[in-house]
Amino acid sequence: MNNIINKSLEFLKSFIGLFIYFAVNILFALILRNTKDTNLYYITLIASEIILLLVLIIVYRKRLKKDFIDFDNNYKKYLSYGIKVWLIGLLIMAISNNIIYRFMDTAYNQQVNELVISNLPLYSIIAIVMCGPFIEEMVFRLSFHEHIKNKHVFLIITSLIFAGIHVLNGITSPLELLYFIPYGSLALAFGIILYKTNNIFTTVILHTFHNSMAIFMLALAAILGV
Repeated sequence: MNNIINKSLEFLKSFIGLFIYFAVNILFALILRNTKDTNLYYITLIASEIILLLVLIIVYRKRLKKDFIDFDNNYKKYLSYGIKVWLIGLLIMAISNNIIYRFMDTAYNQQVNELVISNLPLYSIIAIVMCGPFIEEMVFRLSFHEHIKNKHVFLIITSLIFAGIHVLNGITSPLELLYFIPYGSLALAFGIILYKTNNIFTTVILHTFHNSMAIFMLALAAILGV
């Protein structure tokens, strides 16, 4: 009985990062609810990203310190493996996205990102490139990796939650659930990389590179009018 209780508590602890993520976002959403000053709104959005990042760093500071030392000693091996898995995930993501685009509009999350990049370039760089990958890796992977030891349970839960956060927001049709495939494939790739290397900095760097590449492609498409 005690073993079941302990396992249940460990499982619940894995959601701490997700709780912090939603708590900070809800708090700043309430703060910004009646804000009409564009500059203040802009600054507060940036502040929310930085504060969320700092809170998560404090919570996971021991693990981050350990992983940083480990990554410094093994970064070549970790990145060599990570790049291969990320490329496979990226390929599946690209193919599935291309097929889905033939039948429906771009995913809502993608539309929001394109709007943010065009209207709030500084915020998009901070949120999507500088803070976003680190925040998402701690919330959607590290938090669960700390407490879920079963590989398959870890991969399934983290992939579904990561994809769900990106897909379910703004969904207007059941068909849009198909976007779980491209987002889930990338999430699964990052989950496999973290589980294999046991180092959060591997996925943070690859996630940062992925987001940077995505922003560059969107900006290039906007310039070329594609």
